[in-house]
Amino acid sequence: MKYTCEHYMERYLMLDKGMRIPSDVRRHMASCKKCSSEIRALSKAEKASSTDIQIPDAIKSDTIAEVLKKISPGYEPKMRHVSLVSWIVFGLIMLTTMVLFATIMKEDPVTTFAFSLSSALLISGYCLTLIAANIDLFVKRTKVKISRPKV
Repeated sequence: MKYTCEHYMERYLMLDKGMRIPSDVRRHMASCKKCSSEIRALSKAEKASSTDIQIPDAIKSDTIAEVLKKISPGYEPKMRHVSLVSWIVFGLIMLTTMVLFATIMKEDPVTTFAFSLSSALLISGYCLTLIAANIDLFVKRTKVKISRPKV
């Protein structure tokens, strides 16, 4: 029965590290240039991935950006400027529109309830969108103090 290269590669890859390679698989790897080069590439990849990362200098920095610059000299952090002017302007327009509608609206209880509900949903959606769009600003500005338990 004639087996394909995929069959032999599958049998080779099913072996655990350090296990003896069956003779028919060894014979195929010796005669097939494609399979032997693939095994060499896999061995090189395994050796490269198992070695420790070599950092040129001892890292004495506290910030992540400085550590990344030492590991990868071409690293440049992307500083994104967050402008809240458009959010403030839209919020003011939204509030003035709500106040204007509230003053010209009839005193009907159903209309008042509908207006109040729609206003609450609009303000909640506005706040959620503001936070979701500018999450970096809110996360970076937040200072969290962790109190240590008293022993």
